[in-house]
Order: sequence, then structure tokens, then C-alpha cells
Amino acid sequence: MNPKIEKEKFLQILEEIHTCESYNEVKLHSADTLFLSQCKFSVLRNFKIDSNSYYETMRYYQKNPKEFEVLYDTLVRRLESKVIN
Repeated sequence: MNPKIEKEKFLQILEEIHTCESYNEVKLHSADTLFLSQCKFSVLRNFKIDSNSYYETMRYYQKNPKEFEVLYDTLVRRLESKVIN
């Protein structure tokens, strides 16, 4: 089985979602689950991805921890480079 969403696109989606999460925690000092849900929905809509595809792709990576680790290492490097720049 392959992930439903292509790796690069999934990375972009995760980057946007994590940016929302960080904004919520750092700027709003909140753990507002409604804000996070709306943010995730908005990100998926912007990428024209349905939630089932997102969750199926997430499950794929959770079942393939080595691939998941590589994916998240890439994501962390991207996010760090944004913070540094």
C-alpha cells in the first residue's frame, strides 16, 4: 500500500498544520481545539485534499515508522529553516 497523498504535498500540508498549531500555542496562548480543527480543515481545503485521504496517509506513515521518521525529519528541517530565516 502507498500513501494516498504524494510525499511532497503531504509535507506541505503538515508544515501548514504545524504552523497553525504553533500560532495557536505561541500567539494565542491557547489549546483551542476548535481553532485547530478549523485550521486543519482550511489547510486541507486549500490543498484540495479530503480528510479521509489525509488520515489514510497519516495511518500509512504510522504503520511505516522508518518512512514516518524520514518524513518528520524533513519537516523539522523545513520548519527550523523558516525560524532561522
